[in-house]
Amino acid sequence: MIFLAAIDNYNDKLKLERLYIRYSKLMYVVAYDILKDSFQAEDSVQQSFINIINYLDKIDEGNEKKTRNFLCIVCKNIAINSYNKNKKLTMAELDERIQSSSGNVLDIVINKENLNHIINSIYKLKPNQQEVMLLRYSHNLSIPEIAALLNIETKTVQKRIERARAKLSELL
Repeated sequence: MIFLAAIDNYNDKLKLERLYIRYSKLMYVVAYDILKDSFQAEDSVQQSFINIINYLDKIDEGNEKKTRNFLCIVCKNIAINSYNKNKKLTMAELDERIQSSSGNVLDIVINKENLNHIINSIYKLKPNQQEVMLLRYSHNLSIPEIAALLNIETKTVQKRIERARAKLSELL
């Protein structure tokens, strides 16, 4: 856990260490499902924790599902970026690979009855649209924060949100 050296605040170090102990194995599985290589999967997990250092204040350890989803989204995107650098996939192949990965890591439970239909509609979106919508509205991240976290351009995030909103309006 070399990335702990990048943190000055003792409480933040402890928080990151707890997150690592609790979620690193799950994140490894997410990354391995995409990369099919243990070394690259480990690198993706490490890079994920480096990326979330700046977002520790947004992580609520009391909400386990939200925290798990947040960390898995970050790790999944880093693994996809790594895979793309190595394999140069087409978008169709990438979508197919993501959909065939183990399970849906974005299973957010919302208590409000009237939001269930919206959430169900979000899950009908493409995975990359699901991720930005959940990061934006469930985790309350700004567009630049999402772009930095997922290591993509802000215009890409904006376009994904725009397309997701258009699709949601059709579904709803």
